[in-house]
Amino acid sequence: MENENIKYYSKLSDRQLAYLVQKGDDNAFEEIVERYKGLNSYLAHTYCIPEYDICDFTQEGLLGLLSACKTFNLKFETSFKNYAAVCIKNRFVSIIRKSKSKGTIPKENIVSIDDSRFSKIDDFEFSDNNKSNPEELVVSKERLEEFLIQMKQSLSQREITVAYFYLKGLNYEEISEKTGLSKKSVDNALQRIKKKLQE
Repeated sequence: MENENIKYYSKLSDRQLAYLVQKGDDNAFEEIVERYKGLNSYLAHTYCIPEYDICDFTQEGLLGLLSACKTFNLKFETSFKNYAAVCIKNRFVSIIRKSKSKGTIPKENIVSIDDSRFSKIDDFEFSDNNKSNPEELVVSKERLEEFLIQMKQSLSQREITVAYFYLKGLNYEEISEKTGLSKKSVDNALQRIKKKLQE
């Protein structure tokens, strides 16, 4: 938003912003997100479960906030803040229930960064030239060690597990079957992994 727009929307009440969101005003929703990012973050950290990444939960909270804007009845005297909190909480509770019904990543498929499966160079795909050239193999081992250290420092347990199966050459559907995660969750995890490792 431009400075003038920011000033305009910042002067509006939550009710007015919710009305504008219902009319399809994206700028109004941006203002709502800015106002409620603290509440969303607090609730996300409060409700987040181990098998979910906090970034995923925070994004889900924004969907709950959007739902609050679109379903808020302007005729009621209820404050938008209270209504938004309920919608965000309901979104999180729904995810938790769905997760419990689907189950979590099977224990036998969880991969620790210290797992022997992860430390074996031959577990991962390298070119035939690398494998036949001792010098290149040493370089590959060193790169893998550096990569594992970076992963350990940057990724969650869930992301490490997804990364392991991805590096083993499994496609999204196969990773989904191994982990019990949806294809969308696998895709989200891989996008986060790439972003974190690039940073």
